[in-house]
Amino acid sequence: MKTGHRRSSPKRITWLLAALSPLCCGGSHKTASKSPPIPPCHEQGVGVWTRVASLGQSRFMPAAAVLRDGRVLVSGGQAARVPFDAPPLNSAEIYVPGRDAWEPTGSMGEGRVGHQLVALPDGRVAAFGGGSSSVEVYTPATGTWAPLAWAPTFRAGAAILPAPGGRVAVVGGDEVMRPGALEEYLRPTTMTALLDPARGTWEDGPAIPVSRDIAIGAATDNGSLVVFGGHYYRAPWFKWELFGDRPGPISRMTPGIGWWKPGTREWTLVSWPRAYSGKGGAAAPLSSHEVLILAAQGDELGNRAAAVFDTATGRWTRTPPMSIERVNAIAVAWRPGCVLVVGGSTPSAPMELYSSQQRAWQQLPAPPLGAARIAVRLSDEAVLLLGDDDHPQDAYRYTAVPGSASPHAARTSSPRSSRSDVR
Repeated sequence: MKTGHRRSSPKRITWLLAALSPLCCGGSHKTASKSPPIPPCHEQGVGVWTRVASLGQSRFMPAAAVLRDGRVLVSGGQAARVPFDAPPLNSAEIYVPGRDAWEPTGSMGEGRVGHQLVALPDGRVAAFGGGSSSVEVYTPATGTWAPLAWAPTFRAGAAILPAPGGRVAVVGGDEVMRPGALEEYLRPTTMTALLDPARGTWEDGPAIPVSRDIAIGAATDNGSLVVFGGHYYRAPWFKWELFGDRPGPISRMTPGIGWWKPGTREWTLVSWPRAYSGKGGAAAPLSSHEVLILAAQGDELGNRAAAVFDTATGRWTRTPPMSIERVNAIAVAWRPGCVLVVGGSTPSAPMELYSSQQRAWQQLPAPPLGAARIAVRLSDEAVLLLGDDDHPQDAYRYTAVPGSASPHAARTSSPRSSRSDVR
């Protein structure tokens, strides 16, 4: 695949897709150092929220990634939610949990907002998207950024996932067709592009079965990738209005999920266990081979629905529904067998914890930032929550308190488990 020239996306495209794309940072269960044994998540009790040091500056829609040493890198964003056309930030800063302090670090080569940061196997961090087709990497040892590669085509709303062999997969998303022309529009794509960060080169990956814009994805330790959600287009072409914007093709909800099987180079389309659409959902790895998927729209369960997909067998396990309806929530892989779900509802909505061992949800204290867009796992006992739209400089830490009692009854009852084979 040839590398392309940079093509700037119109601001309205950047803002629309950034606003609709959840910025969840579930990450992996791996840590830089071994931790002492801790109780299973359903036995750890209820934790507490604590306000921590504020970011060095307000950041609306930044990106975050956890470094190998446990520090948290935050970059880009916008100084305020309005005006929407304010220039994106290129600055970055690092949170040091042990000192509860933010430290400035090197700036990116260009400003980004609504982008994604991906931790690489060698300890560096790559920045994708945010209004640019360039990819640049951050080196923690030097605190500096450097350009890595240009994306083959400009795409927004793609799922950016760690792939086997140390590569990074850019899956689906919207191509900007005829940028700058009167007939400019977005077209969901089936493309998968694989970046080798060690060489800074791209190659074509297998196409996903159905095109997806605003794709949501997760990667498991066994080498599987899962993507879902979004829309696809179908001929004949029709014009449609997008917030009064220019015309584009007709689109429909994308069915099922795309599954990259371990040890292969192909995607398989897998049906939902029910009529879930996946729009506005979230996903996080639950174990080395399982992914918890929150489907924001679907059958009679609405956006309380959730299910576990086993990437080793291609089977679904239905879970009890969440206690409240959520859309564009954040799912955080806290530890093996445990996923925290934050936000996506009213500001006072409780956080929820799913335990695969009990196959049950437990309500936990509501986060102080009910509309936060970023949550990252600090350790097996702590999660960092970054500012919401109205408080873009605030940060809070949730810490588990073993043996504490829950103010909400743990939802331990589970409906009859139902599995569906991949056809």
